[in-house]
Amino acid sequence: MKPLVLLIGLTPLLWCGTSAGLETLDDAWREALAGNHRLQAVEEQQQAAAQGVARAKAARLPQLTLSANYMRLDNPPTIQGKLAGQDFRFAYWEKSALYYSAYSSLPLYTSGRIPAAIAAARAGESAAQGDTASETQDLKMAVAATLIDVLRARQGIALAESHLENLTRHQRDVGNLKQQGLVANTDVLVAEVSAADARQQLTGARNRHALASAACNRLLARPLDQAVDFAEPVVDGDGRDLVLLTTAALTQRSELDAMRQRINALTHRADSVRAAARPQVGLGGGYGYQENSNQVDEAVWAANVGMVWQVFDGGASHHERADLEHQRAALQAQLAELQTLIELQVRQAWLDYNATSVRLAAAASAVTQGEENLTATRNLYREGMVSHSQVLDAETLRLQAHTNRLNATYDQMLTRLLLRRALGTL
Repeated sequence: MKPLVLLIGLTPLLWCGTSAGLETLDDAWREALAGNHRLQAVEEQQQAAAQGVARAKAARLPQLTLSANYMRLDNPPTIQGKLAGQDFRFAYWEKSALYYSAYSSLPLYTSGRIPAAIAAARAGESAAQGDTASETQDLKMAVAATLIDVLRARQGIALAESHLENLTRHQRDVGNLKQQGLVANTDVLVAEVSAADARQQLTGARNRHALASAACNRLLARPLDQAVDFAEPVVDGDGRDLVLLTTAALTQRSELDAMRQRINALTHRADSVRAAARPQVGLGGGYGYQENSNQVDEAVWAANVGMVWQVFDGGASHHERADLEHQRAALQAQLAELQTLIELQVRQAWLDYNATSVRLAAAASAVTQGEENLTATRNLYREGMVSHSQVLDAETLRLQAHTNRLNATYDQMLTRLLLRRALGTL
């Protein structure tokens, strides 16, 4: 199998090679990003925010209103009076009439209400984009973690099989010595029990692999029972110190940018509410038709420039601004909390990464020693120089050494990816 290289830093993830026919983590990411329902929901929210910007911009454009009415009166409006000493009555509206009109209006000056609303919508769109980026990285991290679980479980099966093979071999050795009358029957019983326990461990390892594969398939929108066959990555680390990593995370994390944009949106919304209580100037014009034979001109064209200023609204706008200010203060507090959480995430990933490096170095030497110890102890047992329990102890130590190396290897992969996620560059 050719190695895969995963560069952790400011550069993208690069895969230098794969075994023929095996999928890579990049393949899994592409598949997950294309079919994940939660990510699709976040992307739809981003599209909704973009429509909010378009809606806010549309407030600057002319509005056209068409209306039509048919009215029938029981008593049409009538004028009565005296003319040349004679009483008269004149109905200046017809008993039934048709009315229709077209009216257009255009805001000329809004005291900054519309620009502030547009700025708020744009900030909301930027926040939604940050949410999409964050959800994308969360999904990629989840896929990577489940894939590592699958690879870990796959190696766990191989380790459990080797454990069963060694105990089966020991069981044969004990049986041969029993036939020669060199060991007691209790040795045979213990060997059988140990082999049975190894078979139990193998069953558990296969079950863990099946569960991990199902979890991975769910994220990839595949059938849960589909085989999962991915190449193993060799992951490179980030050599920067903790201070530089923390600074980079506080600069790069999309969650922080999304929170800041939401704060900006609330600020602009408050400005828009404040501006709405100030003078609003607009231009209007249109055409109207009233069916009335008593009028000289039934059709009328009109144009106007008007100003509206809501001097007092019972304090509603003041309370709305106060509401928005409190929401803004709440987000400021959440932003400060999020910054400390990100600092902790970076520190945890960095410490775990360093710890796995030490664990892996120690486990590598322990594996060699465990194999040598098992071989030597098995030979001594065949010569009758040690008890069967020492062989079982040697196999237990060998199994533990391999398990430690396996866990350290995949924990190192996981912590490096977690560090990348904490930096916001996964």
